[in-house]
Amino acid sequence: MRKLFVDVPIKMVFEKTKLSIYNTLNQFNSFREVDIESTADNLVSQFKIHPTKINPEKVNVTPTLKKRTVKYNVDMRKQVEGAIIVYTIPFSGDVELFYVQPRQVGPRTVGVEIGNNNITFNVNPDYATLDLPEEKQIWIRQEAKKIIEFITNTLDQINKDCAGFNESLKPFIIADIKRRKDEEDKLDKLADNLKI
Repeated sequence: MRKLFVDVPIKMVFEKTKLSIYNTLNQFNSFREVDIESTADNLVSQFKIHPTKINPEKVNVTPTLKKRTVKYNVDMRKQVEGAIIVYTIPFSGDVELFYVQPRQVGPRTVGVEIGNNNITFNVNPDYATLDLPEEKQIWIRQEAKKIIEFITNTLDQINKDCAGFNESLKPFIIADIKRRKDEEDKLDKLADNLKI
């Protein structure tokens, strides 16, 4: 299991994306004949960050018995079989956004497995069998709901930040292309002035 929303600050993702755009522009031989608008549009479509969303309406719940480690005190751990409730939720979008740290970091995270456009997490009811009493079932549903709300709310925050970043890309690219064109124009003018 891997922890969500803790690996890379979102600001670093934005800086890395801008650096990739800058490096792509460095590969141009010249900007004299470049159509600024269409080049900017192409680069925006290439580098914009796509939102990630989970679909909790299509959650799959699998109760199972698994071996797990139980900690009795600081030094004692024991393998026991117990109930584990596995929740699998489909998602769409960029899987990397699950590992991005949002601008406003909360105290919570959750361990998940991600694969095949699904996110999976477990709720451990600390019960030895799957014959769960009603109060345990209510607790499990509440815990799962809290985890799903945490994931949804954090993704909403990240997606909002990414939408703002995506809006800033075209002006950033246009300004950089114009700067490069201006530099080429200055060099051309200097070369003309230095002709004999």
